[in-house]
Amino acid sequence: MRFFTEKKVQHESLVIGAIENAFKEMSVHVTFPRASASRPSSLEAAGDMGACEKYCRVGSGSRDCQLQAFTLDKEWRLCDAGNIFFRAYKTIEDDDLKFPLIYGEGKKARVMATIGVTRGLGDHDLKVRDSNIYIKPFLSCCPEVKVYHLSQYEHGPDDVLAIGTDGLWDVLSNGEVSEAVTSFLANCDPDDQHRYTMAAQDLVMRARGVLRDRGWRISNERLGSGDDISVYIIPLLHGNREP
Repeated sequence: MRFFTEKKVQHESLVIGAIENAFKEMSVHVTFPRASASRPSSLEAAGDMGACEKYCRVGSGSRDCQLQAFTLDKEWRLCDAGNIFFRAYKTIEDDDLKFPLIYGEGKKARVMATIGVTRGLGDHDLKVRDSNIYIKPFLSCCPEVKVYHLSQYEHGPDDVLAIGTDGLWDVLSNGEVSEAVTSFLANCDPDDQHRYTMAAQDLVMRARGVLRDRGWRISNERLGSGDDISVYIIPLLHGNREP
């Protein structure tokens, strides 16, 4: 009781806490059906929730950590922002050459060369190749939650929230998605109730690309997405109106 008298709990905190608990509970539920599955289960999740004149964007399964690996050599360094705080020399032995926690760089980085995400649901049975090391202890099921205050802005019919899995964001930038949605909605009938659904479908097609002789290609002959692509286009116009 003392906590509630000293600190007021905001509605925003209650919503974020409920979302986090829901993802944790979902991760536990994913554990049970995996025994009868033919292959390990792995899930990505993206969603949104409107409450208290705010939008909460939720993501799990995205590359939300910038991870870097270093080469194990005879010189060991402890660095931060380019500054070397510690340096030592050591003769590397076989026992030192253990598999790195992070393997690769950029979008090709993998946790123990196995999985490219640090958040997600499932993967309870996933192990490092040719080992008994489970990947699950290195992953988190807690989503990233961001809050957008609807009441602080005026929204028109073309103001939307675009939510997508990494199959979309791996090949299209924020600017490309914004330009594509803005252009598509501008050419639609404002009274068409399916315009937002069609805008989402258009993004999926842009991310997948067109099948050519050298595989699926998007604009500028870049490779299309080879991952699953899920997209939601959420209109914000009615978000801050009373139900």
